[in-house]
Amino acid sequence: MANQQKLSYVNDLVETLKQHPHFVLVNYDTISHTSLEQLRGELRKHDGTYFKVVKNSLLKVALLKLAQDTKQDVLHSLMALDSLLLGQTAIIAFSGEWTAPIKAFYTFAKDYDKVAFKVGLIENAVYEASKLEVIAQLPSKEQLYAKVLGSLMAPQSKFVFSLSYTMSSFVRVLKGIQETK
Repeated sequence: MANQQKLSYVNDLVETLKQHPHFVLVNYDTISHTSLEQLRGELRKHDGTYFKVVKNSLLKVALLKLAQDTKQDVLHSLMALDSLLLGQTAIIAFSGEWTAPIKAFYTFAKDYDKVAFKVGLIENAVYEASKLEVIAQLPSKEQLYAKVLGSLMAPQSKFVFSLSYTMSSFVRVLKGIQETK
């Protein structure tokens, strides 16, 4: 790439990262183009999600420029993880809800050996690959709300069932007495 092209690429990447404040760097070694397009399709289902294959050296420059522009210290700590900018790198950036795209990538990555999380910046905190995998395995907010609501409703449901069971067994006893007479 010519210097002007690289500069334009870095500036576009910085603007994208400003618009999408949460992002995850992923490794996609030994994956076919068809599979990569399948991953893009899965990620497109989630609004505000951006996926792009990036060159490591230009990504590093973009992250440094973003850190200077936004004065975020957390980006400097991300840059300290230089060893993660090796191999094939892609960026998944999110402007809104980030749990669903992370889950989608994790589900996709299960089928491929060398497709994995590298590092992520979510809610101004740096997460290593192992932490991102844990986040991906957590139930969604809706599932958690349903579990909490179910556990709150369980005692009342059991109470109503026990009352109806007592009444129905009492009615069966009366019916049995009536049939014997």
